[in-house]
Amino acid sequence: MWQKKIEKIEAVLFDMDGLLLDTESMSQRASRRAAACFGYELDQAFSLGLIGRNGKDAKKRFQEIIAPDFPYSEYEKAFYQHYDREVKEKGIPVMKGVSEVFEILHEINIPSAIATSTHRAKALEKLKATGLLAKVEQVVAGDQVEQGKPFPDIYLKAAENLGVKPEKCLVLEDSHPGVRAGHASGAVVVMVPDLLPPTEEVSKLADGIISSLLDLIPSLKKLKQCRTNEM
Repeated sequence: MWQKKIEKIEAVLFDMDGLLLDTESMSQRASRRAAACFGYELDQAFSLGLIGRNGKDAKKRFQEIIAPDFPYSEYEKAFYQHYDREVKEKGIPVMKGVSEVFEILHEINIPSAIATSTHRAKALEKLKATGLLAKVEQVVAGDQVEQGKPFPDIYLKAAENLGVKPEKCLVLEDSHPGVRAGHASGAVVVMVPDLLPPTEEVSKLADGIISSLLDLIPSLKKLKQCRTNEM
């Protein structure tokens, strides 16, 4: 049971978009609008397939599936223009359960890091705007690792930066590539699906699947109780 595994963790590694921040729908809209600027129409399956991937991997998918000469650099600029416009109009919503999870982690001195496929500069902007940057010890971004999710590099680096062995970490993810990356790192992985429901393969890789971060609270409270009893 994944609940028992959580009793042994020494750090928590969070994905960001779709897990802490309710931003994946915004990214989907920005992606379709940006591609349309260059005469391309993205279908839903392709757009959803971008979730959890860093810029380098996204560029590769565009050029392999959409067009070999797809103007990715120009598309990326247009993407951020559309995305930033919506953020300015609506703000960045935080997922339910986020504040409660961080509160308990701080109470029991469990360090945490964010491991996001987003470019570091953009990730820091979002985290500062939502007040989450001050709640974590480390931020590792997609442009700081050689291989993005589904490879384990980003989670291995986040664990290393915290000084905790990967197998002693809890990875929280919403995406399929993220679950694969967390599993490959050796961490305990709990999936909190957002736009993508878990496939049979992903369900087998994840140690647990919950509907929101609020479902994690009972296990963290038990971890808190265990730590208190050890003192």
